[in-house]
Amino acid sequence: MDAFEDAYRRFGESVFRFTWRLVGRRPIAEEITADVFVSLLQNKDTVRVEQLPAWLFTVARHRAMDYWRHNAVEDRFTRTLPADPVVPPVDGGALALFEHRGLKPVHRA
Repeated sequence: MDAFEDAYRRFGESVFRFTWRLVGRRPIAEEITADVFVSLLQNKDTVRVEQLPAWLFTVARHRAMDYWRHNAVEDRFTRTLPADPVVPPVDGGALALFEHRGLKPVHRA
């Protein structure tokens, strides 16, 4: 565990600044940095010491790309949502739900 703490002390701030520059949001950069070091802890047997800085920055870059990919999908989804959600009338009772215009014919059956 001592080697992990040394790696975090040596590279933690640099990885954080690098990630912050990639994503532009401090909370996201903190989360990605934590994820990078969790990955290091999980892969401690396979990561060679001489490749450690490159490995950390590569994982950080990949996590930042994952963040932007996820963000793009989320933005596409929110753009397809209607501006005003359609709410069925309350006074029509349960049968009014089947007549709602937002319900597809297959679901009405």
